[in-house]
Amino acid sequence: LPAYGGELVVEGGRVNFTATTAGYGINLCFFSSASGSQWLRDDSHLLHVFAVDGIAAPALAVAGFSATASFIGTGISFSQSLGDGSADVAFWVDPASEGPDACDPARALVGPSTVTGSRATFVFATAGLTVELCYSFAGKPYRRFGTTALSTVGLAVTSKAYRAVVGVPKPLVFAGSG
Repeated sequence: LPAYGGELVVEGGRVNFTATTAGYGINLCFFSSASGSQWLRDDSHLLHVFAVDGIAAPALAVAGFSATASFIGTGISFSQSLGDGSADVAFWVDPASEGPDACDPARALVGPSTVTGSRATFVFATAGLTVELCYSFAGKPYRRFGTTALSTVGLAVTSKAYRAVVGVPKPLVFAGSG
């Protein structure tokens, strides 16, 4: 466990572990006085520590259009391999959101959306937003990943019809924010 940082607290037969680094396959080791006062490894308890490290570039979405975010990290959509129907879910909140309810789905600016593979699709209604990710691994409580942010831009649609000819370059002019 030391390689994963954090701390291990044992009280009343319950173990609480807070990891500071993500990874797969941590085994529990415990000190047993019943077996001659030695350390033993318990292979029946395997711990995976999950985290979202970011989203694949670009970290940008166009307001009014669906955008698919590809998440990068340890354990992304690992729940799908469990076969129990649980799923990872993501949504976006205002970076100014604080407190214990900062990742309450009721505070979502966009989402929630189920993560399939490592991707989830969102529709951002407003341009000029910068949002931060809240993510739930397999139905666990949502956690905010403040280092995973996304910005929205606007694209003004013109009523002017464009025509192009195959093999001939055609300049297109767009307006908007971002």
